[in-house]
Parts: sequence; structure tokens; C-alpha cells
Amino acid sequence: MEHLDAIVKLTTLLLGFAGIAKWIVHRIERGQREVITEHKRDFKMLKKELKKRISKDECDRLRAQCPCSAANRKETK
Repeated sequence: MEHLDAIVKLTTLLLGFAGIAKWIVHRIERGQREVITEHKRDFKMLKKELKKRISKDECDRLRAQCPCSAANRKETK
């Protein structure tokens, strides 16, 4: 009977530790899911912003062609 009592106590301890470990892993996974969804949302917004931007070369070209730029105003005078 002593062996049976020891086995029951050991099983109770192991099940308790397993339950706590499962809860901890679940909390970590849930937190990771939230972080991933936030990052996806942030990257989607960043892609939208970058899509609206133009390259430096194109910006320089457009700036050179702009009738309001100082260099163009000097050339026309």
C-alpha cells in the first residue's frame, strides 16, 4: 500500500507540473500570435507608405524640371 500511495503522490505532482507547463506554453504562444499580428499590420502600413514614395533619382529629375526651382528661375532670367 505504501508503494501505491507514493505512486499516487508522484503522479499528482507530475500532473500538476505538466498542467503548469502547458499553461505557460499556451500563454507564450498566445503572446507570440499577438506580436505577429501586430507586426503584420505594421508591415502592411509600411508597405503602403513606401509604395507612395519615389526614388532619389526620380526625385532629383522632377526637382530639376520643376519651374519653381531656383536653378530654373535663374536660367529663365
